[in-house]
Amino acid sequence: MRPLPLLNRRPVTDRKEHRLTVITRDVSNEELLLQLKAGDQSVFDEVVARFKNQLMNLVLRYLGNREDAEDVVQEAMVRVYINIHRYDASYKATTWIYTITLNLARSVWQKKHRWVVLGSSLMREDDQSDYFDQIADVSLSPDYISDATSQTDIIERALASINPVFREAVILRDMEGCTYEEIAAIMNLNLGTVKSKINRGRVMLKHFIRQEMDRR
Repeated sequence: MRPLPLLNRRPVTDRKEHRLTVITRDVSNEELLLQLKAGDQSVFDEVVARFKNQLMNLVLRYLGNREDAEDVVQEAMVRVYINIHRYDASYKATTWIYTITLNLARSVWQKKHRWVVLGSSLMREDDQSDYFDQIADVSLSPDYISDATSQTDIIERALASINPVFREAVILRDMEGCTYEEIAAIMNLNLGTVKSKINRGRVMLKHFIRQEMDRR
C-alpha cells in the first residue's frame, strides 16, 4: 500500500519562497528597504505588509475619510517603490515612508479644504493671532459621526477641527509615538518649531474636547 501524502506538506517549488518570507520577517525595516534598493523586488510585498496598516491609521486620522486614506496609502507604496533609489539608510525607514505618505496626504487635504493662513501654509512662530479662529468647519465622514457619545469620536472630530500642521504634529507624537527628532525630519522643521506645534495642537484639542464635554 502506498503511504498517504502529508496534508501539510508544501510543494518543493514553494520552499524557496517560504525561506524568503521567513528571512524578510527577521530583518529590520531599514535592512528590508536596503534589499529593495539593491534590486531585490521580491521583498516589496513584505514592505507593504509591514507598513500598510500603520500608514492607513496615520492617514485616516489626518484626513478623516477612509476612501481618501486608502488612495493615499496605495499611492505612497507606489512612491516608495519608484523612489527606493533615494532611500538613505541614515534615516529610519518609518521616517522616510511617513514623509512620503504625509506629503501626499497634505496635497489631498489642501485640494479639499480652504484655510485662512498668514504668509504660508505653516503658522509662523511669531504669529500672535488667535489660533482658535483658524478652526475649520469640516464635514466629517459617516465613519466618525455614527457614535457621537464615544471618546474616540470626540478625539477624531477634535483632530479634524484643527489646522493640519498642528494635527500632523500631534498625531505623529501622541498617536504614532515618533520622537521629536523624527517628527522634525518628517515635517522638515527644527526641533523648537516641532515642540511648539505639538503644544499648540494639544491646546486646541483640549479646547475642542472641553467644549464637547460642556455640551453634555
